[in-house]
Amino acid sequence: MLGMFDTLQQQLSGLFKRGTSSVRGDLSEQSLIALRNILLEADVGLEATKAIQEDIRVRFASRAAEGRISESDFADLVFASLTDFLGGSGGGSGGEDAGAADQSLAEPGQPPVLPPVLKTNRKTGITKIMLVGLQGSGKTTTAGKLAWWMQKQGHHPMTVSFDFRRPAGMEQLQLLSTQQQIPAFSSPEQEPSARQAAALEFARQHGCDTMIIDTAGRTTNSPEDIAELKVLFDAVKPDETLFVGDALQGQEAVTTAREFAQAVKLTGNILTRIDGDSRGGAAISMRFATGRPIKFMGTSEKIDGIEPFYPERIASRLLDRGDMDSLIERITGDLEATELDEGDAVINDLDGMRRHLGKLKKLGGAGALLGMLPGMGAMREKVKSFDNRAIDQQLAMINSMTRHERANPDLILASRKKRIANGSGVTVSDVNKLMKQYWVMQNTMQMMQNVDQEKLMGQVADGQLPADIMQSLGKGSARKAAKSLKRIKKTSRW
Repeated sequence: MLGMFDTLQQQLSGLFKRGTSSVRGDLSEQSLIALRNILLEADVGLEATKAIQEDIRVRFASRAAEGRISESDFADLVFASLTDFLGGSGGGSGGEDAGAADQSLAEPGQPPVLPPVLKTNRKTGITKIMLVGLQGSGKTTTAGKLAWWMQKQGHHPMTVSFDFRRPAGMEQLQLLSTQQQIPAFSSPEQEPSARQAAALEFARQHGCDTMIIDTAGRTTNSPEDIAELKVLFDAVKPDETLFVGDALQGQEAVTTAREFAQAVKLTGNILTRIDGDSRGGAAISMRFATGRPIKFMGTSEKIDGIEPFYPERIASRLLDRGDMDSLIERITGDLEATELDEGDAVINDLDGMRRHLGKLKKLGGAGALLGMLPGMGAMREKVKSFDNRAIDQQLAMINSMTRHERANPDLILASRKKRIANGSGVTVSDVNKLMKQYWVMQNTMQMMQNVDQEKLMGQVADGQLPADIMQSLGKGSARKAAKSLKRIKKTSRW
């Protein structure tokens, strides 16, 4: 799970554990009070919390009138309500444009890139996406990330900065762009209309279909700043105006987003630094306050640290129901075809372990993967030895070994362990833990080779899962998990 949502996920999933909560499917006031307290502790605004409570009451009344009441109804209602308040199940953008495939950014003859839904300018063939927000919220970095993401989807983006207050910001955006072979417009022209006209001509000359526009960060929403922003907005006439908010600012970011929404016509939000230790309520509150969906989220400081925001997937992970679609995308998207080779199914030596650790690091660590599996949220704390920081340390130890030692782990005794520890900056105890993990991984993967995977998937399809996982999945989700597992096997041999 993403760092920002960790606490909220633990508390919400714990609310529905059998035997650990008074919730038994009925919509008692005690259940709603427990939910309200969890949301408020997660920094969800009071207005949004009350709206969610009332929404659940209405949903329950509607379901009760149809006579469809079951033990998992309360969890189902919370899931449905959170999905809607995060942006709806229609895609990454949700809102009024959800599902509008004809408005999405797509190459001619290619299927639309959904979600998120992004409007496209069919008259000029160049879509203008303008980023606004406070200074320090990560707009410039996000502009570079968004350009990288668009390029990965098969588009031809370019970047242009209108941040005349901060020359270093222009240089930063140019550097981020050139590092990814993305055209970056540069000109001494500062008059907004003239600059955007020159940028459009630049886009045509370079065959670009998307223009990512960075703007000056506001320190305060003073009347002068708002007037300046409106002049820029009127001159550029963007197809998308996205507010970039820092998740670490909590409700302050929500208040700022509301002020920007009143100044210019926002079409969506981007939430940055969600890998931090914020409490997660900003996502729900920002959507509620602005009436506009969260379209992207910044997951790290790296150029590839940006993902579309899928409301239904986030809500599912918050309730520990898993996110099999994201798991499939991560495995098949982040790993190259050569890394999905079936030949690595067994670890025969420490070189094999190094390859597997490299794959695990690329996928975000074991904790990130477990957060996408149904009912496995509580296991994340038990696999901290396989988070990315620990993996870096383990790789350093393996890299400090000779090729002969990696091929023959039995040779690594006391004197060799001391040399490896000194070479990698760790203790002999750390080397001992690594070797123990190696033998465990080797034995486990050999055992998995003898498991009848078809039989295991058949058991999942028949609902033969541990009781705590069945409870967290809710009605009908066991079969959905089985289908997802089959998709993983069909899509990836890794």
